[in-house]
Amino acid sequence: GGSQVSLHKCSGHTDSIYSIATNAGGTVVLSGSIEKTSANSRGLIRMWDPRSGERAGRLKGHTDNIRALVVSEDGRHCVSGSSDATIKLWDLGQQRCISTVAVHTDSVWALAASSDFSTVFSGGRDLCVYATKLRGTESTLLFQTPEGNLPLRLALAPGEGAVWVASTSSDVELWEFGAALESELRGRKW
Repeated sequence: GGSQVSLHKCSGHTDSIYSIATNAGGTVVLSGSIEKTSANSRGLIRMWDPRSGERAGRLKGHTDNIRALVVSEDGRHCVSGSSDATIKLWDLGQQRCISTVAVHTDSVWALAASSDFSTVFSGGRDLCVYATKLRGTESTLLFQTPEGNLPLRLALAPGEGAVWVASTSSDVELWEFGAALESELRGRKW
C-alpha cells in the first residue's frame, strides 16, 4: 500500500486527549482533554484551525475530563460531555458556555445530536441514556442499559425513533425510544 502522511499536527494540550469532533464541513475541529485548567479543575476543550493546525481558542468550564464532543453542522455551537457528570452547550464564536445540564449522576461518556441540533442524546456511566432539548434544557430518560453494559458511543438511527449504543459489553444494540418522543423532538428548532 501507499504511505500515509500527516497533514497537520495540532499541538497544545498538556495531557491526554479523550475526545475529538468536527462539523460536517470540516471548518471546526475541537479536542477535549483532562488538562488542568485551575487548582481545582481539569477538563479543557481546544479549538483548532483545520487549515493550519494552529490553536483557535479554548473552552473552560468543566471540572473533569471531556469524554465526548458534538459540533453543530454550521460550526457555531458544540455540546460537551464530561466526567464531571454534566453536559454543556457552547457558543464557539463567543467561546463561552450557554447552558449546563446536570441530568446524569456519573460521567457522561457518549453524545449524539439531532440533525437540527435541537436535541442532544447522552449516555453515561450511570447506565442511563437521556434526550435533552438544548433550548430550555428539558431532559427525558429514554432507557437504562443493563448493569455492566456502560454506553460508550451513541449514533442516532434516522427516522426510526431509536439510537444505536456501543457499550462495554462488546455489543452494539439498537434501542427504541418511541415515535411520540421522536416526533416531539423533531418539531423543535434551535
